[in-house]
Amino acid sequence: MLSDYDEVPDSWQDESKLSANIRLWSQIAPMFTMPVAGELCTSSLGWESVYYLHGIVTIALFTVFIVYHRNAPTKHPLVKPKELMKVMFGKGSIYSGPGKQRVSKKVPYAAMYKDPAIWAILVAAFGNFMGTQLSLQFMPTYINKIVLVASTCILGFNSGGFFKSSQMVSRQHSHFTLANIAFVNCTCMLLTPLLSELIAPDNTPETWSIVLCLHGVILLTTNAFFCVFGSARPASWTFVSWSRKGSHVKPIQPNRQKIYDLTPDRPKIDAKL
Repeated sequence: MLSDYDEVPDSWQDESKLSANIRLWSQIAPMFTMPVAGELCTSSLGWESVYYLHGIVTIALFTVFIVYHRNAPTKHPLVKPKELMKVMFGKGSIYSGPGKQRVSKKVPYAAMYKDPAIWAILVAAFGNFMGTQLSLQFMPTYINKIVLVASTCILGFNSGGFFKSSQMVSRQHSHFTLANIAFVNCTCMLLTPLLSELIAPDNTPETWSIVLCLHGVILLTTNAFFCVFGSARPASWTFVSWSRKGSHVKPIQPNRQKIYDLTPDRPKIDAKL
């Protein structure tokens, strides 16, 4: 499901608003989970009911997703031709040239791992998930034992821009970048409790201050790395062109890319539609 964070906004219109709406639900979901789980744990149903309820909700939502979701608006049966024209307008599919340019579908693994912008995304993801996993896994502990407020301030250093950058830099290969981000998230999920247990085994204010300061340093450092090496432009390896000598594929240089800007004609097109 994480790959749809970039796949869906890349195929449908108004990427900024759609990306914001998709990521908004990752913040809304805990607002449902936390209070409902607390009530069920203290009820006669027991803590087992928390897993049953969330399992049922997950299956229901995933079923709706399977039934209605399509990777592209051209494949959706409910999208009419008039709506399709509006959705596909300005999606970057019209390029200059004799029609021999095409978007590469083969994932350039070596080129992606050599790109500083990709590493900036992964480093920022590491800092982000180190902070979020600390709160998700240990919030009950340090609220119950320490009652600190500084933890809320640490989340202010959240370097969440890497999600949008992964889409803009990787384009059609963003699913591979999201797979790496998911791997980073799993790594942080295992690393965060290990650090917390090693540094603050007794849950004292002094040891927890070290934990929070450490995560604050990680967030600041990774966010600074992203600010330096991050990018918002498609990488050169997201475009390829066919050589006239045969089927050899070569990358298009960024300074040779030319995309027609049809924005001035948008009012006329909308009026005709």
